[in-house]
Amino acid sequence: MEYRDWTKKDGIGRDISTSLLGYGCMRFPTLPDGRIDEVRAEKLLNTAREAGVNYFDTAFPYHGGESEPFVGRVIAKWPRESFYLATKLPLWSCKTLDEAKDIFEKQFERLGVDYIDFYLLHSLHKARYDAAKEMGIVDWLWEQKAAGRIRNFGFSCHDNAAGFEHILRDQPWDFCQLQYNYLDTDDRAEEIAGDRGYALTEELNVPLIIMEPIKGGTLAQLPPDAAAPLNALDADASAASWALRWAASHKNVKVVLSGMSAEDQLDDNLATFGDFRPMTDAENAAIRQTADVLRSHIKIGCTGCRYCMVACPFNIPGYTYDRALNPLVQKCTLCHPRLQEGKLPGCVEACPTGALVFGKRKDLVKIAWDRITAHPERYQNHVYGEHEMGGTAWMTISGAEFKEVGLNEDLGTKAAGEYTAGALGAVPMVVGIWPVLLGGAYAITKRKEQIAKEEHNDAVNAAVARTEEEAAKKLQASLDKAAKEAAKEKDRAVADEVKKAVAEAEEALRAQLEAEKAEAVAKAAEEAAAKAAEEAAAKAAAKPSKPEKGKKGKHDTNGGEA
Repeated sequence: MEYRDWTKKDGIGRDISTSLLGYGCMRFPTLPDGRIDEVRAEKLLNTAREAGVNYFDTAFPYHGGESEPFVGRVIAKWPRESFYLATKLPLWSCKTLDEAKDIFEKQFERLGVDYIDFYLLHSLHKARYDAAKEMGIVDWLWEQKAAGRIRNFGFSCHDNAAGFEHILRDQPWDFCQLQYNYLDTDDRAEEIAGDRGYALTEELNVPLIIMEPIKGGTLAQLPPDAAAPLNALDADASAASWALRWAASHKNVKVVLSGMSAEDQLDDNLATFGDFRPMTDAENAAIRQTADVLRSHIKIGCTGCRYCMVACPFNIPGYTYDRALNPLVQKCTLCHPRLQEGKLPGCVEACPTGALVFGKRKDLVKIAWDRITAHPERYQNHVYGEHEMGGTAWMTISGAEFKEVGLNEDLGTKAAGEYTAGALGAVPMVVGIWPVLLGGAYAITKRKEQIAKEEHNDAVNAAVARTEEEAAKKLQASLDKAAKEAAKEKDRAVADEVKKAVAEAEEALRAQLEAEKAEAVAKAAEEAAAKAAEEAAAKAAAKPSKPEKGKKGKHDTNGGEA
């Protein structure tokens, strides 16, 4: 195993020597229900450690918060001085210093350790860092290092070179962590520090940890034209090994993180770093050719980190390919309660790459076109959703044709409401159904405690029968009318909306049936109550009641005195 010695020492004066390959604990193998496959994952971790890997990187939100507890259970079986442990503070979840302290303490409980070797501020950009500093979080964490609970204090960054430099120069950091691979070398406007970021770490002598060396798996599965220059040099080398060697060949890189989720990935990576060979000039030239080809194919900022999945309380961005026959259909509310508090939607706040942006529509249109104008070689010359269907709330820019990423390019510019207006006119009862439903619900609520089932079963059954018959007739008439309207519609979009309206009408009528049943129940109950009242009045007229001896008042059934 290849190791890198640091010029810095740990908190107890030992020289730091990390394995060049670090184990990223964000992409453990999972079970069908999404939970970590702990049996396989533990075997992977043990195999890596036995092969010489000594740097293990996790974070508070990984695997929905389950990565840290699982890692803690595994490392509890290892000698503490045999490995370096890294974890991170999710600043997007910290609105105050006290909240940061709470998470910090919880991490120690989860991991079951007395100190953390490498502690990071997670996914920084300039604004997030400045906010953390203003809250006192940065100063407090330096205090934790002085107390020995943190042995090395650093940060991970998703910002351009200017933002990264702002953060890097502001503190005497022990280390930093960047997304850096042979495809992310330029200083993009959104989130990549690129070659300039790497050069800054050398200039300031801040040891560098590399994340996303394979760009979320993108560089592990190359298309044939992109792989050709590399295969010409070594047809047996895996695509992933090229990416890892490229990152590891930079002299200031101390650890290259790889999120290994399968045995073959681990084996391949161990082979790469077990007999590590720095890149040659010819190999670097081939890498540049491969990168040029890839940039002509790939223009999406997403790396598959799944932070948005972790952040979303509704599990909207989910991997449900195993549920093809009954996929979940859910509506994104853009985290409305968060918006009410002046916060961003959870997925937007958590996205480390800037692939998701939230704001006023006119501002988003400008941002989208600014990106396209700045990098016309990266993006299609179109903002999807700017004009489609009259303009949509969600808009997308893409390097690939929109149809290739599953977006319909034949929507037209007509607003959806214009398609449905005529169809809904074929189902007029939809307009009046809600008063019926609400009226029935109110009647049941007000009278349910008065209903004596034995007094009105017959009346209810009769009413239900009549209601079912009438509702069935209304339903059939409405379906027939709507079907005729749909048959006349030649436009596919219109026809689809008619079918949708018919389905809604069917459901509404079923609800109306229930409401009318309820109305019948209420009416029967009212009649029964009136009859009982008449009988009671007659009895009272015939023989007035007297209070029991010794009682000064009469009591109601609830025990209160009248």
